[in-house]
Amino acid sequence: MRRYYADADNYIGGRVGYGSAPGEQVTTVELARLNSAIAAIQGSRTLTSRVIGSWSLTYEHEELATDRFRNRWEISGGAKLLFR
Repeated sequence: MRRYYADADNYIGGRVGYGSAPGEQVTTVELARLNSAIAAIQGSRTLTSRVIGSWSLTYEHEELATDRFRNRWEISGGAKLLFR
């Protein structure tokens, strides 16, 4: 979901997800389902007439195997330079 302000370059948004996917080691006897979850916020804003800044913060929780998990944080930022 995003909330836009002045135009399409100025927004704040977020996403949340939860689900399961087949594990990497799949046998014909059993199909393992591993759970994962993600939450993220991101935004973009016009900084000058030629520069747009963007940022995001993401958290992921992944089940790698039974009783084995990975938690990951990701922070990113960027800038777009407009050529006119």
